[in-house]
Amino acid sequence: MGKTNITEQIVSDLRKLEIAPDDIILVHSSFKSLGDYGLTPEIVINALLAAIGENGTLLMPALSNTEGPDHIFNALDTPTYVGALPEYFRQRKGTMRSVHPSHSVCGLGPKAKELLGLT
Repeated sequence: MGKTNITEQIVSDLRKLEIAPDDIILVHSSFKSLGDYGLTPEIVINALLAAIGENGTLLMPALSNTEGPDHIFNALDTPTYVGALPEYFRQRKGTMRSVHPSHSVCGLGPKAKELLGLT
């Protein structure tokens, strides 16, 4: 199955969960639990974005480790520690991140700035 077919299948499955264009969704994920079907974080994120369309907003937790005396949180550079999908999403062009040092959230879409408290 090619990348296009995988993306279409994920979008179809998301439709069965009643995810629709213009929705605001918060996805807490486990990439490993999706199985070995040739998926990449890019394919999964693109499918989520395709399911909600250009007027939808995707949010993902971007929790970071704040332990240690030398830790300085930087919303642009501090990695997440909650898996491959949120880490890929964090680094994706256009994705924004809230500024909470341990419980930040990343978002992309027309409502992201408002929902992340960046207005």
